[in-house]
Amino acid sequence: MKMFVFEGTPEEIGEVAKSMLSTPVGDAISVGRSLEARPAETRAADSEGTEKFVSPEFARRALTRLPISEQLNTVLRVLNDAHPDWVPLSELYEATGYTYRQFGGMMGSFSRRLVYTEGYDEAAHFFEWRRNEETKEWECRLPDSVREVLSSDTGV
Repeated sequence: MKMFVFEGTPEEIGEVAKSMLSTPVGDAISVGRSLEARPAETRAADSEGTEKFVSPEFARRALTRLPISEQLNTVLRVLNDAHPDWVPLSELYEATGYTYRQFGGMMGSFSRRLVYTEGYDEAAHFFEWRRNEETKEWECRLPDSVREVLSSDTGV
């Protein structure tokens, strides 16, 4: 049995449901992959070659327009508390109690939240990602713009 976790308005959830009914199972599973979890070489960079991150204003809108799940809140808290250190994805799976696939579903839902938030810029990233070449594991952390919002009184 597969479990998918989706966040969004009823209209957004309806769109996801329609798209899953009309796509092969393998494609539907890929909905759970985070849009942010792309290798660094495929991410957009600005004209100076540095990565672009979401603005604090966008991060605030994305985090407050709908309630945040307990597991996503845990991920944000773990990443914020660990800063400036990088956190391996295995630690995030463990912190949420989610399997790899469940975690992917949650991050896919969060990516949809970002896409449907006013002011979305597909070139701006909500997370920093890197591949640890020693452990061969993906690691992430929060950019300062997101940490600024989490440190404020947004209730997130």
